[in-house]
Amino acid sequence: MNCFFKHPAITVVLGFLGVFSFFYALGRFNLRGAKSYHFDAGGEPGAFEPHSGRYQDVAKLVITLATASTAFVFNFLIKISPKGSDRGPYSFLLEGAARVAIGSFSVSVMSLLAFMIWQSYWYEVYRHREGQQSYTAHRYALSIAFGFSGLVWFVAGYGWLAWALFSR
Repeated sequence: MNCFFKHPAITVVLGFLGVFSFFYALGRFNLRGAKSYHFDAGGEPGAFEPHSGRYQDVAKLVITLATASTAFVFNFLIKISPKGSDRGPYSFLLEGAARVAIGSFSVSVMSLLAFMIWQSYWYEVYRHREGQQSYTAHRYALSIAFGFSGLVWFVAGYGWLAWALFSR
């Protein structure tokens, strides 16, 4: 396991770029031919705000869980005994998986924070510009890519921990 992930930071970053690119392309494909996207459903001013609240609440929940999970893994690493005889077999497995898991959770948090910040900013720009053509297909695709990448990397962090602990 460790030989495959010799440099977990590079692995996580390259993986993030791949996942992000996939969701960005998916977002752009959804709007093929469209120059902009309307936030508010049916053209009703403020119709997106309840949806935005739900999206942001999910992002906040995942951010909270990811940061708590990172804190748990850090706490575990700090408290492990330097003596190998005082440790159980799963502590060695968790120690080996910690770098990739922490990287996954960190990328998840950064991606979801970017999602929340940019979605809020772009919605404000959208609401205050005349013609409401400010939410371009590029911005829509970035929003989709940040949001779904954050969710995927959160799940990947737990998937990695589960695989590392229970695959033996």
